[in-house]
Amino acid sequence: MKRTIFGIVGFFALMLASSAFTQRITAPAVGYYVPNLSVGNTDSTETTSLAAFRGRYLLLSFWDSNRADSRLAVNQYQQWIDSEKSETRGKKIELVAVNLDSNKRMFEEIVKRDHLDRTQQFHIGAEQASFVIEDFQLGAQTKSFLIDPDGRIVAINPTTDQLNQI
Repeated sequence: MKRTIFGIVGFFALMLASSAFTQRITAPAVGYYVPNLSVGNTDSTETTSLAAFRGRYLLLSFWDSNRADSRLAVNQYQQWIDSEKSETRGKKIELVAVNLDSNKRMFEEIVKRDHLDRTQQFHIGAEQASFVIEDFQLGAQTKSFLIDPDGRIVAINPTTDQLNQI
């Protein structure tokens, strides 16, 4: 009888301990460190990592060709970044725009049509996109994150007015 009770208690203790390690943060929030991400550029086989942008502000924007709001946001961010570069003759905030489309040809066509800077636009495959969607808790809506030089999230879906304050 003692062995049975000990076995049941041990089983529940093991289940409780294992569930503590499987809990996730529900969503990246202001003040949290951004999960690391490595993406490849459409024009080359080179990859870049978010860690490479440490020491600078980074605007990380996720977009999808089928979502007009995310496509509009990445266009606004691109225009803002371009105007900032011309005004300040330098980069105060870097842009990394990650496309989540399953169709790479669609992504390339939109980059071309919208005159987006190809050095700042990245496409990831469906397999990597599922990990990114989970890590960044994108869900049904795509998001953008303003990340400070230490790698912490400063703002989620920032407006250009918020970017001007930086």
